[in-house]
Amino acid sequence: MKKDAAVVYPYGVDKAQLKKVKRGIQIALILFGLVAIAVLYFTVDPKLTWEALQKSRPIGLIVAGALWTAWFLTDGLRTRLLAKTLGQNLPYSTALDMISAGMFLAVVTPFQVSGLPYQLWIFKQDGKIDPGPGAALIVLRGLLIYLFVFGTAPFALWVFGIREQSGFFKAVLIYFLVIASVFFLVFLLSLINPEALTKVIRWKRAQKFLSGFVGQMREMRKAIGMFFRARRPAALIATIALSVLCLAFYWSTVPAVLWALGLSFDPLKAFLLQALLQGALLYSPTPGAAGIAEGAGAAVFSSLCPKHLLGVFIVLWRFFTVYMTAIVGGFFFFRRAGRMG
Repeated sequence: MKKDAAVVYPYGVDKAQLKKVKRGIQIALILFGLVAIAVLYFTVDPKLTWEALQKSRPIGLIVAGALWTAWFLTDGLRTRLLAKTLGQNLPYSTALDMISAGMFLAVVTPFQVSGLPYQLWIFKQDGKIDPGPGAALIVLRGLLIYLFVFGTAPFALWVFGIREQSGFFKAVLIYFLVIASVFFLVFLLSLINPEALTKVIRWKRAQKFLSGFVGQMREMRKAIGMFFRARRPAALIATIALSVLCLAFYWSTVPAVLWALGLSFDPLKAFLLQALLQGALLYSPTPGAAGIAEGAGAAVFSSLCPKHLLGVFIVLWRFFTVYMTAIVGGFFFFRRAGRMG
């Protein structure tokens, strides 16, 4: 790692970091294996599941893979254009590395703590982008997606309704609506007055947390200002359009997997359920939300998928929406580590 990069942001693919990552991979594989076995054990009926799988459409898995590829390549282009809008030159290969290796590190570390430092580091290494603009780029990339994800909250409430639901699905739906409300509250505060929270909440124990939180809101406000003040209208419009296209590809993996399993379903509900889970799983204490995502997914998708196929669907759904990206990200990560010796 170059000395100046280390000074700007203290991250490097060194032996200590590789050791942590390899330990994280072992934990992630164990978690994924245990969760997959548990989900399949409690849902698979040998006779019914086998009969249903004989009527499946394997080509649907190819379609799901194609949709993932389209999402990945489009997101790379979106990230590169977003960097251009901010006046930065980000190589396309680095954009793909940032997306996939960020997911890989999120899967092998709790709370996605290693993803951001790595992403900022490769921005500096490959694109000469300093941490300030790099952080703004990462914030905006997520913001442009989650504005649409959480924007589905009113539609989810209208389609599913809280009173009509019960059990774990109701809890996930309420949690999603709470997270969506907090997201838009933070978004509005970051635009209007980031310091408002510290003035309203006087509790001393909360002040330390709030000061860091307010700092993040200032960064968000700065990033939003940089984005909309940019004198590159074509790139700006293209970035927003590509964000919508990315979500369309990503959410379409759910209908593709359901169709591959030979199921009939409501496409609108399939899209909304994926959006609901994407928002609800934004923060998770387990690496890659392992265990939590499968449990929430089983509760949510049980309305579209019969029990004897639910476990198979959950495994395939997680593979196409998370683990395929993480596998590609692992390739990028260890290739970079190999180049550094």
